[in-house]
Amino acid sequence: QIGLRPLQRLAETLFSCESLVSVSLEHSFMDTEALGVLADAMLASSTQSLTELDISDNQLSQSTAIARVLGGSMLQVLRLNHNPLGDAGLSEIAKALDPKVSPDCCLQLLELERCRINSSGAAQL
Repeated sequence: QIGLRPLQRLAETLFSCESLVSVSLEHSFMDTEALGVLADAMLASSTQSLTELDISDNQLSQSTAIARVLGGSMLQVLRLNHNPLGDAGLSEIAKALDPKVSPDCCLQLLELERCRINSSGAAQL
């Protein structure tokens, strides 16, 4: 597991790289707090070249930070597989994907395999 301070330095470095288009932090033991650090660094960066982010297989149960990233980034692909987001987490993501809320959202592919979402949660998308 990466501590919050090293994660912040890593994220700031990654997101300042103009040629970086894809980051995989799959199975890196991130929790919701760590994702917030990652999102803050991503949104604070003046360079917005990242188009693909894989944060599958972590311990993400809330998606407020994910929703912030969707509304303020150039992400086209977001992989959230195997995170316990549930219907509540999906609701936050669905709101962020609403063109009225995030008119500049570029997301084209959203993966949510095994995220504890039932049919009523999926209907929000």
